[in-house]
Amino acid sequence: MPITPPPGGPVSAAVAKQILFSTTRLGNGGNINNANSTNYISMGSMTISTAEVDTELVMPCAGTVTNLYVRTGSTAATGGESFPVTTFTIRKNGVDTAVTLQLTQETSTTSSDTTHSVEFAAGDLLTISVVTDSSGNSTSFVSISMEFVPL
Repeated sequence: MPITPPPGGPVSAAVAKQILFSTTRLGNGGNINNANSTNYISMGSMTISTAEVDTELVMPCAGTVTNLYVRTGSTAATGGESFPVTTFTIRKNGVDTAVTLQLTQETSTTSSDTTHSVEFAAGDLLTISVVTDSSGNSTSFVSISMEFVPL
């Protein structure tokens, strides 16, 4: 069945952007903020793993990923708590890209990188690494979103 353009004509490239998102809830005491740990989150599923291969998303078409946003379920510190600095990085074919952000839950539960972007070809693998640098309170909820613009 052919796709009918919306009233007013075809959709422009600016409107045809897609949003990739993932909401991961960890259960039974699991968390992503173990001291000095690296985990990987899969887009579009509820998978978090210490093995990157378990979370790789095969890109279905070429495009650019930009505007990375992260929110965690842990609240900002109210005094005396120890919160880790957590770094979220988009990875392409097992390699870190420039699209990255740090979240210090002591002061905030949200962060973004709206400066950097990375191009993917069809068949490339996308994962998100989550690296913590210290011990502290853990989070059982992470919401990640980013913009994907097909080429």
